[in-house]
Amino acid sequence: MAFVLISVIKAVIARLILIIHALLAVWRVAVVNDGFYWLLLLGFVGILVDTAIVLVKRHGAEWKWFSPTVFFYLCTACPSIWFLELHRLDEKRQGREQRTPRPTQSTGAINHFVQATIPLNLEDEEWILFIEQAMLLILIITRWLMPKGEMSHDQLSQLLLVYLGLAADVVELFAIFDEPGILDSLPFIFCILAAWSWSLMQFTLVLTATRDRAFKVNPETMENSAYKGCFCCESEVWSILIMIFMLDLPFLALRLVAVAYFKVSTYTIYFFTCKNILVLILQFYRLTVVCVSHHKEESESDEEQNASNKSQSEETNLSLSVSSISRNDGRIGQSPAREYGSMALPPSSPQRQSLHLRR
Repeated sequence: MAFVLISVIKAVIARLILIIHALLAVWRVAVVNDGFYWLLLLGFVGILVDTAIVLVKRHGAEWKWFSPTVFFYLCTACPSIWFLELHRLDEKRQGREQRTPRPTQSTGAINHFVQATIPLNLEDEEWILFIEQAMLLILIITRWLMPKGEMSHDQLSQLLLVYLGLAADVVELFAIFDEPGILDSLPFIFCILAAWSWSLMQFTLVLTATRDRAFKVNPETMENSAYKGCFCCESEVWSILIMIFMLDLPFLALRLVAVAYFKVSTYTIYFFTCKNILVLILQFYRLTVVCVSHHKEESESDEEQNASNKSQSEETNLSLSVSSISRNDGRIGQSPAREYGSMALPPSSPQRQSLHLRR
């Protein structure tokens, strides 16, 4: 009972943190653009529905492979950051960006809903940077707070370390916006925002980077399993493919385009480009190792199964041979005894006559 109560409290706290940050992002969009952007809060409906299901029916236990709460949170926060970034870049293009700090006031359409003023004296760029970086930290912290479900503590720590590793790469991607050549290319800006949003969808998936250390192949299980021979069904393979196609490969393509086409030459983009290339090489190497180890384990299980079947068949044949020999020995031992008994008696003896009559 105490464990269930702790899981419920942690689930509620994690969702409250996500809701507060998403509300802050939407609020900034309404302040900066002076428009009716509160429809972005419709994603909160999905968060509340998922929260009710987790608390009432699952007693605080999270879903195994997918997190609907994080998905609905990203559906609210990512469009808000899109609007904020596009507004900032538009001001840069028009040369209307002001460097003097301006206080954050709730103006425009926001006054129709919330009469609030946050006592922070930040510029628009500082607000955007704060919201973007806080998003990644909040995703990691809430994943830590959420009940781990069927994951072990080792797997959860590995998952959090993976999230920390990709957070720096995701944050640095927006640094490309500050380059003069990219500022005027609106299609490339949309590609960067799309790749950034696509990479954040990793946080909705719960896949560990390595298998359990106590992983062993049971020949009987492999023989009767429907997934025999399918190494793509392993969690480790999926985690590697997700890291490749949702982070490193798209980011590498964007950075190569920025370097080759837009002539961006900074030490930061060179470093992260080399980092993406190195990570891709290591990921494909790891995928090859997993494939080879899987086939090795499968062949060993097949050999164990064949050896077991062969020993069982040899035992069966041996038992059949022993029973056949024993029956033949019985027949051979009885027949000479009868003949010998009949031949040892005299022809005129009553025992010989009675034996002859019985035959």
